[in-house]
Amino acid sequence: MNTTRGLSCLAAVLAAGLTLQCESHPEAPESGVEHRPSFARHPLGTTKDSVALTGMPFAVAVSQYDVGLNDGVVYVAQLTNGTIAKTTLPAETFTTFSIGSPTDPSQVRISPNGQTAYVNDQYSKKVKWVTVATNSIFDSVAFAKSPLNIGLSPNGTRLYVLTDSDGVYVLDALSSAQQDHIAVATTGYILSGVAFHPYMLRMYITPRDSGKVLTFNTETDAFMQTNRVPGSRIQNVAVSRDGTQLFATDIQNSKLLVWTL
Repeated sequence: MNTTRGLSCLAAVLAAGLTLQCESHPEAPESGVEHRPSFARHPLGTTKDSVALTGMPFAVAVSQYDVGLNDGVVYVAQLTNGTIAKTTLPAETFTTFSIGSPTDPSQVRISPNGQTAYVNDQYSKKVKWVTVATNSIFDSVAFAKSPLNIGLSPNGTRLYVLTDSDGVYVLDALSSAQQDHIAVATTGYILSGVAFHPYMLRMYITPRDSGKVLTFNTETDAFMQTNRVPGSRIQNVAVSRDGTQLFATDIQNSKLLVWTL
């Protein structure tokens, strides 16, 4: 089984001259002032802290802070312990709970309403649905190949399961029913990174060792284009909140690759 375990994003260096073309879309981000909790310090302050966690902390998800019961929850996947560490901001004291045995949780996502978490388990080849309020598993889906990463659409309705050698499975995030499957012939292998455009119908994935970032239409799941960086191994991708830039970590050459969208 291929795994992303032990890989890290190395020192970042900007790579110039790379441009990614995207179609225009009439929908635009909503304007307005976001709710800012009183304890928030980013990006204005300089306060920094760290918390020691066992079990190889490998992935983290934070629910949106608002006024709901589960807002401000932090989940950390502890890869070698088979557990999730949890706290509620602004507290920094974590408790842990198991997601079953044997397990290998390497990624976690939390729904926009903060009520549901999604955890992938590479060892058992499953993705599990967790009720955040009670930390209880209420659903799971098994796959033929190992899920390396999971992506949740910005509106929280679709879950994308990226596998090591069986493409991408598209699931209903509420019911867990399969909606689509993007074949490995289209995606490539060792799908380690996924990101979504904040307001265009775009998903970006990285078949790690291919030196590519692939763009898909999230309405049709159709492949749109490939952006190549010869000699790279791209571990992960992210899109800026304003949707103007795409970032990718090249673990082969210790670079941060940047495209203009």
